[in-house]
Amino acid sequence: MMWKIGNFARYILAGTIGKVINVERFDGKVWAQLDNGLYYDTDYLEPVSESEFKERKEREEYGEKETSKMDERLEKLLKKEEIEFKGEVCGAG
Repeated sequence: MMWKIGNFARYILAGTIGKVINVERFDGKVWAQLDNGLYYDTDYLEPVSESEFKERKEREEYGEKETSKMDERLEKLLKKEEIEFKGEVCGAG
């Protein structure tokens, strides 16, 4: 396939999906830069549809938001347990 800027691709070794933002030839190979900023050997890219690209990006954004919420809940829980633990400490001597 002739990769062009604007194509959507999946890196088959890791499943990364992105939009091609640059294509360069180097050392006899064609490299495509995806919108994550990384270059991929086009021998390991496969085309995907725009709808698949958008679906993956939406899931990633949702996952990032949920991870952030989980981090906040975990931080609150740890602070609560720290306070409860401090209340149970006694000095024996």
